[in-house]
Amino acid sequence: MEVIADKAKSHLDDAALKLTRADEKYRRRLLVIRCGLDYIELVVATRATAAKMKAEFPNYAINWSAVFRLDGSQGGAKRTMGLHPDFPVTGRALRALLVPDWE
Repeated sequence: MEVIADKAKSHLDDAALKLTRADEKYRRRLLVIRCGLDYIELVVATRATAAKMKAEFPNYAINWSAVFRLDGSQGGAKRTMGLHPDFPVTGRALRALLVPDWE
């Protein structure tokens, strides 16, 4: 992933140089793409950390069905709750985040 991300960042840097005198909307579009690349890198790092934790800790140490929604809800998607607009933090998880010492 690092090689691909570095190559993409190189292309974005080249595009930024070409857009120095361009209209603002094109520079903003480039910024959106750069932010998307940063987001992808964070998601990949999160998934790698989760896979490492899953290998290191016993199955009962982490509630993986809550982390990746392994119970088959939401159409079987394994998206981390809160990282995608279709899967916001809701219900019990939201209350636990908002109210200290809730449980």
